[in-house]
Amino acid sequence: MRSKKANHRIKYLVHINKVVYLAILEPLVNKTKIEGYRKFLGFQYCLANTNGKIWCFWNHLDQADVIANEEQHITINFKDRNGANSRYVSAIYAKCTDGDRRDLWDSVENISSSINDPWCVGGDFNDIMDPDEKFGGKPHRANR
Repeated sequence: MRSKKANHRIKYLVHINKVVYLAILEPLVNKTKIEGYRKFLGFQYCLANTNGKIWCFWNHLDQADVIANEEQHITINFKDRNGANSRYVSAIYAKCTDGDRRDLWDSVENISSSINDPWCVGGDFNDIMDPDEKFGGKPHRANR
């Protein structure tokens, strides 16, 4: 988000695709600037997570209830004006260590027990599916 070119590219993509929800992970900008980015990108609402590494923007949604605003994820429940068409969105920016990610998955699992509507979970999980994806550092431990 520090690059003007990247900011204009995001604004263009939001506009041509009529994006109503956007999550930006690790914006590399102080979270106090989120309001300026909200206006620049043309969104009505915004929220930064507790450590400022997840920024969420949304538009044209009648009701948005923040279910969780934590260090590694934001989960929001969006509903229509009459409370129908409930759907959930979780933006994830997981920490790098297994122990820290365990806190994330415990929180997500706890939330999942109360969700019976469509739920989109996406983001950067800081994990690999196959040991062949890993280069350098400590060897991968498959403990899941």
